Amino acid sequence: QESRGLGDVYKRQVRGRLHQLLSKSASSTRTKRNKTRKCLILTMSTTRDYSSQPEGDLLVDVKWLHKNVEDPKVQIIDCTWKMPNERNPHPRVEWEKNRILNARFFDIDTIATFDEIRKLPHMLPSVELFNKSMNEWGIENDDHVIVYDNSNQFFASARVWWTFRVFGHKKINILAGGVPQWNKVVSELGEPKVTKKKGHVSPYKASFHPELVKDLKEVMNNLETKKYQVIDARSEIRWRGLEKEPREGLRSGHIPNSFNVPFRSLIDK
Repeated sequence: QESRGLGDVYKRQVRGRLHQLLSKSASSTRTKRNKTRKCLILTMSTTRDYSSQPEGDLLVDVKWLHKNVEDPKVQIIDCTWKMPNERNPHPRVEWEKNRILNARFFDIDTIATFDEIRKLPHMLPSVELFNKSMNEWGIENDDHVIVYDNSNQFFASARVWWTFRVFGHKKINILAGGVPQWNKVVSELGEPKVTKKKGHVSPYKASFHPELVKDLKEVMNNLETKKYQVIDARSEIRWRGLEKEPREGLRSGHIPNSFNVPFRSLIDK
């Protein structure tokens, strides 16, 4: 009962924080607030205890991973990604120099579909490409996958978590604290010895869940219907169009009627 009470307090704090951000955004765009819309917001905090029943939570604690890293059914993926103007060094180089034991590198630029019509890179991969990547790594549908960033910003790991969910993977968590927190725990408890080996590996079979994705046509229709509330998680300066987009060829600004909730504003340092 006490833990549930603390959870309720946490939820109220997050809702209050979101209310302030959304109210500010709504005021700046002069959007009417008397219309009911559906809105899905994902929040993450590294201050809670995620060490028990990790499959049921979004995040998993580094101490849990340290204890279970030798389990053959636990698969670790480094999802580090950077904007084109920040790739010095390249994320793959960072992975090669500083990664968690046996972690594979999920390259969002290659495990993705390129939109030939609009010339847009790293779109959501196809079922075939996702299956191919999982089979190359020996990941099975019932494996417990842990994803992380090389930082503590959830910048790319949240996207990869969502990608796994889109393709029907159930046991998927984000590592709270990423590599910095892992290194801290290793310095305290020591480097675990990983000798895990898998026997027969079953082919991965992804199942696409379209309800977790909105395509361009649906977003365009929503400009008229206003059935859903679009939230822009970029920085406010990019949302306002006051800063040039880091990817060449993209115009600045935001989707009409979207609210701005910078994702970094929802992360506890």
